[in-house]
Amino acid sequence: MNWLYLVIFSNFLFAIVFALDKVLVKKIVSPLKYALIIGAFEGLAVILIPFVDFVLPQSSIIFLAFLSAFCLGAGLYFYFKALLKNEASWVAPLLFGVLMPVATYIFSRIFLNEALTPFQAFAFILLLAGGFVISFSRQHKTSSIFYLIVSAIFISLGYVFLKIVFNNANFISGYILTRLGGFLTAIIVYFVVYGRGLKFKRFSETRIRFEKIKAFIWSSLSGIFVLKQFLAFVANIILLYAVSVGNLTLVNGLGGIRYAFLLILAVFMARKWPSLMDENLSP
Repeated sequence: MNWLYLVIFSNFLFAIVFALDKVLVKKIVSPLKYALIIGAFEGLAVILIPFVDFVLPQSSIIFLAFLSAFCLGAGLYFYFKALLKNEASWVAPLLFGVLMPVATYIFSRIFLNEALTPFQAFAFILLLAGGFVISFSRQHKTSSIFYLIVSAIFISLGYVFLKIVFNNANFISGYILTRLGGFLTAIIVYFVVYGRGLKFKRFSETRIRFEKIKAFIWSSLSGIFVLKQFLAFVANIILLYAVSVGNLTLVNGLGGIRYAFLLILAVFMARKWPSLMDENLSP
C-alpha cells in the first residue's frame, strides 16, 4: 500500500497547484488559452527520451495515450471555466472529491472491470461524503456545476485510458506518450481556434499582443507560473505512478484529500493577498 502515501503527498502538491491556478486564471489569460499553455509545456517531456527506457508500444496503445491526453486537456478547460468564476475551495472539492471519483468508478467498472471490496466501498463513500458536504453547503451556479460534470467525465476517461496504457507499456513510455499527446492537442486546438484569425491580424494588434507577453514574462506572475508548472510536474509524476500500480477508483477517491490542504491554503492566501484569492468560507 505504498502508493497510498504517494497519493497523499501528490494531493498536497496539487492543493498548492490549485491555489496558484486560481491566481493565474484570474490574472492572466482565458481558460482555453491557459489549458493550451499547459498542454504546450507538456511537450517538454520528450527531452527525457534519450535518458530513459523509452519503448514505443503498439499503435492502438499510442492512440489511447493520445486520446487520454485529449480527454485530460478537455477536462482541464472545463475545470478552468468553472474556476474562473467560483471559489477554488468550492470547485476543487466538488470536482475532485465527488464528481470525478464517481465518474472514475463507473468508467473503471466498464473499461477495466475494477471492483471494490465491501471495506473499500465503505471507505470510498466516506471520502465522497466530505466533498459532498463542503461543496453543497455553498452557493453555486447551475452552469458551473455543468462545467464540472463535463470536466469530471473527460478527466475520468483520460485516467481510465491512461491506466490501460500503463497496463500495456512501461511507466515512463506511457508518461512521455501522454505528454506528447497533450502537446499535439494544444497545437492542433490552437490553430483550429485561432489560426484563421492570425493571417488577418494587423501589425499594431500583433505588437500589442507581443508587449503583453513581454510584460508577463518580466512580471512576478511569470515566476508563479513556473513554480506552479514545476509543482504540477512533480505531483503528476507521483500520481501517475500511483495510478500505474494502485486501484484507479481509490486513487481518484483520495483526491478529496486535496481540499483539506486547499482549505488551509485558501484561508491563508485570502487573508494575506485578498486581491489574488477571493474566498468566503463559512464555519
